[in-house]
Amino acid sequence: MQTRFLIIAGILGFTGVLAGTVAAHVIQKQITSEKLETFKTGVHYHLLHAAAVLGVAAVAAGDRRKCIAAAGWLFTLGVLLFSGSLYVYACWNVKLFAHVAPFGGGAMMAGWIGLIVAGVMRRRG
Repeated sequence: MQTRFLIIAGILGFTGVLAGTVAAHVIQKQITSEKLETFKTGVHYHLLHAAAVLGVAAVAAGDRRKCIAAAGWLFTLGVLLFSGSLYVYACWNVKLFAHVAPFGGGAMMAGWIGLIVAGVMRRRG
């Protein structure tokens, strides 16, 4: 489990930095400032949750609870749905994708709840 999440964290981190680079050097002058802010929000959450998946990989090394794995998968799904939909909406104005973002945000929040549950379970022994 920890190796998978380490690889996923690396992929998410790399693609998050790549997306930030695209925002800064490629699309900055091609989209409105409002859409650029939307894109940057996607990058922010993308990178934040890449770090969260890295944390899951570290915790998974010593704790194999299912809620920890669930958190890692939910963070990954959240990045794909939330950040991915913001990227598509900002670049191509596909309004349907703006409605996907809340599902990604929900997945991210559920991932954090998974870590809370893991912490409570660990504390109880």
